[in-house]
Amino acid sequence: MTSKFRVALKEPADNRTPSGIGFALEFEFYERVAGLSGDTVMLYLNPNVTLDQADQLASSLNKFGEKIAVTNVR
Repeated sequence: MTSKFRVALKEPADNRTPSGIGFALEFEFYERVAGLSGDTVMLYLNPNVTLDQADQLASSLNKFGEKIAVTNVR
């Protein structure tokens, strides 16, 4: 099965980020995800995360991730 999403490292995170946060991961979905109204989600990482750590996380999610689902949708 091919992945239904792609994760990209955003650095530095854009000016909409909460104060003190440098890196973000952007999840772009290739299919409709029930419970989400858009096609991307930003995950802001804490300020202690290094570029190498953020890049490794994005790479791992792209390599091993397959599908994202929202649970407890009301």
